[in-house]
Amino acid sequence: MIIHASNKCLKGLSFLLLLFLFPESTWAQKELSEKSQRKFDEYFFEGQRLKMTKEKEEAYEAFESALKIDPTNGAVNYELAIADLENYRVDLGLERALVAAQSDSSNYWYQGLLASIYDQRGEKAKKLAVLSHIVVLKPRDPSIRADYAQALLESEKYELALEQLDTLEQIVGPTVQLIEQKKNIYLYINDPNGAAREIQKLIDLDPRNVEPYGMLAQLYMNEGQPEKALEVYEALLKIDPKEPRTHLNLAEYYREKDLVEKSIYHLKIALRNPNLDMDPKVAVMLSFFKIMETNAEFVPVAEDLLDSIQLAHPNDPKIYSLQGDYYEHLENAEKAREAFVKTAKLPGGAQIEIMNRILFLDTQLGWTDSLITDAEWVQEFYPSQPLSYLLKGLAHIEKKEYSSAIVILENGLLLAYGDRAVKEQFHLYLAEAYHQTQDGPRSDENFEAALKLNPNNPTGLNNYSYYLAIRGQNLDRALECAEKANRIAPDNATFLDTWAWVLFTMKKYPEALVQMERVLILDPQSSGEVLEHYGDILYFNNNVDKALEYWEKARDSGSASPIINEKINQKKFLE
Repeated sequence: MIIHASNKCLKGLSFLLLLFLFPESTWAQKELSEKSQRKFDEYFFEGQRLKMTKEKEEAYEAFESALKIDPTNGAVNYELAIADLENYRVDLGLERALVAAQSDSSNYWYQGLLASIYDQRGEKAKKLAVLSHIVVLKPRDPSIRADYAQALLESEKYELALEQLDTLEQIVGPTVQLIEQKKNIYLYINDPNGAAREIQKLIDLDPRNVEPYGMLAQLYMNEGQPEKALEVYEALLKIDPKEPRTHLNLAEYYREKDLVEKSIYHLKIALRNPNLDMDPKVAVMLSFFKIMETNAEFVPVAEDLLDSIQLAHPNDPKIYSLQGDYYEHLENAEKAREAFVKTAKLPGGAQIEIMNRILFLDTQLGWTDSLITDAEWVQEFYPSQPLSYLLKGLAHIEKKEYSSAIVILENGLLLAYGDRAVKEQFHLYLAEAYHQTQDGPRSDENFEAALKLNPNNPTGLNNYSYYLAIRGQNLDRALECAEKANRIAPDNATFLDTWAWVLFTMKKYPEALVQMERVLILDPQSSGEVLEHYGDILYFNNNVDKALEYWEKARDSGSASPIINEKINQKKFLE
């Protein structure tokens, strides 16, 4: 076999090109005396014997001894060149391969070795020249002609490559691989007619194979010939009226023609067919979901198509996952959750992405009991995934079960080492839970850990500041956090209220009043807690009447502190 880098090629130039590669002065062969010839043969055949017995170094020495006697001998240069290449002496190997090729232009082993070395060195033009000679030596060898064609392609000589592939096709007959290669070249050089001819050959090879019909129709569509594409699709339907890919193509054809009803008709036929894989069906539905975002009339169509897929694949988790996507697009969290639960309960459906979506939907719905149960379900499958612990801990916080939340969150935190955002959230929830259990130091410790991970989280800064103010501890840090939160997120009524309350706690009453009045401008419908804060600040700014007014508003809101009536009755601020 010829030594070559690839096994695809074409038609040659001629032996005359070798005269360019190998200067004429090097072609003279050394005439040996009878004695020298015997000595040469002795070394050469000893080298062959040693090579066969795997004594490579000794064989190399024997060949070199033969070379000293006859430096232009093709056979010994060929053997040494191969050994040089095996030992990464590429330049020396090339030098000897050139001598071998020069010694016998008709020896296709020598020429093949030279072509292989040029290929390794990336010398495309020289490789191509040698291959053009080799293909003349072996005109009916398909492997050599394929190599030559490939070399022409690599040199961007596309027309010549096509000529060689045509010759190769005459030698081996039409094959799918060969026709596909020619079709791709025609498409690359922007010759759609040539590509169409090759696709027609594929159809002629196997008229019952629908795939090349689809390729031909798509080619016509791309070239702005939809009528020809439709003819191909109609021919496909005659071959197999139930072939789902044909109906998918027709659906696309009619969609591009804005014939919506016909498009949907063929789409339904395709999606109902169980012989069509789920992946193209998923792709169709995802495109429909995008259309739904701007065109509400397609919402019921999408549901109908989903039903069609479910009929074809009632036990495939992907269909229920698609239904979950559909209901999420409609912002129907409850039905989306139901669909994802069905997905997770089917074999292969309990993927972590699906399970996490169930947890997020539980959170969105405010279903704390379901969130706890589902988090435990997720942990059965993925015990080392931290998100289920995080959200389960949140559910216990929502249920005011702070001690349980702390245990779960501390365990989950150990699993969150690889994700800074999730780790930050664990610390924030732990800070909340510890605050609610009156463990201020542990709460502060977790706030600081969260802010170390993300110093610019305005919500973390705000909550930390507010809890410090409530406890009346580390007020300088509380003020620093409050000011930073408001720099990051200005004009946020909640953050301004915290800032005002920190200033109030620090007895900076006029400054607190300024910030609190901004709160009421931003949020005229403030909560009872905010209204009560405003009353407290007004009181210490010597405006008792207005303080009473806002304490009463706070009381009437139903969300003031338990001592609001005492403040009103005694007309003074109470701790």
